[in-house]
Amino acid sequence: MLSEERRREILELLQTEGRVLVTDLAKRFKTSLITIRKDLEYLHAEGQLERTHGGALPVRTGALKDVSVHEKARLHRSEKLHIAAAAAEMIREGQVIILDSGTTTSSIARACQAAIKLDTAPASTIGVIASAFGGRCWFATFS
Repeated sequence: MLSEERRREILELLQTEGRVLVTDLAKRFKTSLITIRKDLEYLHAEGQLERTHGGALPVRTGALKDVSVHEKARLHRSEKLHIAAAAAEMIREGQVIILDSGTTTSSIARACQAAIKLDTAPASTIGVIASAFGGRCWFATFS
């Protein structure tokens, strides 16, 4: 059996069974534990599975794969800055706005602080970030 064929079968097993174990795979394919470990490492490096001690699990997707705030802030950065600039143009001093948590709303808070003084009542860490850019923060309203 070619290594690519074995790796494809490993992925099929992973999909149907939800996990694979190195020892089981070695028996199934009549090959060494080292060969299976190398296959799993290769598939992990390709982003096709999550390597664990003694085996592998399917790649986490959706809500299970949560990237950091810093990574989220880098994603679609130019679009977020465009949205933030447009939103900041609509907001006038003295108006009350509510910003939920998120990297786009964080960009809006930064864009607003350049034009007007912000008073924030944070419901999240985004409010704390906004206050760091020159606004005032009412800490009693944390939720």
